[in-house]
Amino acid sequence: IDETLRSRQTDALLVLGPSPLNPVNWPDAAAALFGTAGAVAEELRDNWTDPGSRAELTRDVPVAVLFFAIALALLIRGRSWMVQLTQAMARRWQGHGRGVFVFLVSLGQVIVPVLGIALLTTGIEVLSILGPFGKIVVGTFFVLGLAVFVGRWLGLMMFPSDPSMTAVLEMPDPARAEARLYFGSLGLLLGLDILSRRLIEAGRESAAAAAVLEYPLILLSGVLLVRFGFLLGRAARRGDDDGDENVRFLDRVARGLGRLVMLVGVLGPTLAAIGYTNAGRSLIFPAVLSLALISLLVILYFLGRDLYALLRRVPTEDADQALIPVLATLILTLASLPLFALIWGARRTDIAEIWTRFREGFSIGETRISPGDFLTFLLVFAVGYALTRAVQGMLRGTVLPKTRMDAGGRNAVVAGLGYLGIFLAAIAAITSAGI
Repeated sequence: IDETLRSRQTDALLVLGPSPLNPVNWPDAAAALFGTAGAVAEELRDNWTDPGSRAELTRDVPVAVLFFAIALALLIRGRSWMVQLTQAMARRWQGHGRGVFVFLVSLGQVIVPVLGIALLTTGIEVLSILGPFGKIVVGTFFVLGLAVFVGRWLGLMMFPSDPSMTAVLEMPDPARAEARLYFGSLGLLLGLDILSRRLIEAGRESAAAAAVLEYPLILLSGVLLVRFGFLLGRAARRGDDDGDENVRFLDRVARGLGRLVMLVGVLGPTLAAIGYTNAGRSLIFPAVLSLALISLLVILYFLGRDLYALLRRVPTEDADQALIPVLATLILTLASLPLFALIWGARRTDIAEIWTRFREGFSIGETRISPGDFLTFLLVFAVGYALTRAVQGMLRGTVLPKTRMDAGGRNAVVAGLGYLGIFLAAIAAITSAGI
């Protein structure tokens, strides 16, 4: 069954359809576009001319107006209020965990306007004047707004306009503003692609019309990806031409990612122009989603670093050198691999099957080791390690200072107890895990 489904996916991906650049196909696209607009207008007119629908509409207008007023206030001013609050906190808060609180406040840049879109959609639905096509359009408002505001939030967090906020890459202010514009625009194009696909499927448009209507979104997204990849490459170009030994790891990753993004931005519209619309679309928009997910992982790394600094009460510079935030980011990256797979066309059943096999574990000789065994090992070892550190602290601070041992002897006792405790914790963990 899996083989058959993958074969069908491949066939649909590689089908050669009409070229959107062929003028012969443009009338079909224009007819489909005006036909959908005419269908929405006709639905509105029919509901308005119906006496029962008009009476219901008149009755619900006050409630809808209230929803509209609140929604417009949140949409017009809500995000700017939250941006100003985020920047004010970033400038004024200089203590431990500054980045954590800035991150939490910045989430309002998504929550507040998306709440406004939800209220706007609710107000339109209260009027009960929409038909099937109108409901598709309004039903996509939430997804469209979510894509736009999440994109703008990711852009502002990755390339902040306020110099007091942490920047992932060193870029001049005009380049940062350009990158933020690209993030928001790509979110808008992603939402419009979802809307166009739903309308095309509902209207059962021809392949020629679908290709022509989708190509502008694919082309614009490709252009923005190329421009953004160029920005990444320019921001990461710091080392000498004969060797980049001093270039930071993050800059090298940004340079490679920029080249890959530029390649996708060129290849996707080219395939769609030839007639491989499904292939072009399946290359461009998953790349946009992957870029958003990578940006989120980077933001979460800095959040983990700031959270570590807050909990340990250490400066952010010391948290940069700590191992725990890096390990936490590694775990998050591994946990995000199924999301990347789903973005690029994997089915949920594929992920579930891989997870089932992973839970079954693997065999070493006559011993079978499963993920549960690893969790047991880590938990028991963590408990043993914590007890060892507690006993070390008690001896160092309470018991040993009352003896006649010198400082070197006390340190030796504490260190030896630490080695013994770690060894016993490892033995207990291995035994408890059944290894």
